[in-house]
Amino acid sequence: MLSYIYTGKTGHLTVSLASDLLVAADKYQLKGLKTICCNYLKKTVSTNNAVKILILGDKLASDLKDYVMEFICNECDKTSVLEKLEGWKILEKRQPFLAVEVLNLIVRTLQQKITESKSQRRD
Repeated sequence: MLSYIYTGKTGHLTVSLASDLLVAADKYQLKGLKTICCNYLKKTVSTNNAVKILILGDKLASDLKDYVMEFICNECDKTSVLEKLEGWKILEKRQPFLAVEVLNLIVRTLQQKITESKSQRRD
């Protein structure tokens, strides 16, 4: 964080480092660093780290949360796949409202796809 404050650069980031820096950037209101960390986490989100980044976004950055929710929705459009996400069971137990929010988005997206599919068949 100090390196960023003095040079405006972060150096080589990892998911873990970007997550830690995001927490510090939020705490000390370093908007530029927060943006850099969020952008890095968006680029590196995967099924292995999506839940962890979702939780971080829920606490610190709504744009990151929205991005990860869309990622989960696109990657895990079936409940069976969703349950295999690393950390999903923990999320359901510790933050059930966030888990329900993700599930609601998946349902809305599936409903939209069904509606679009039906309208295409009519045409």
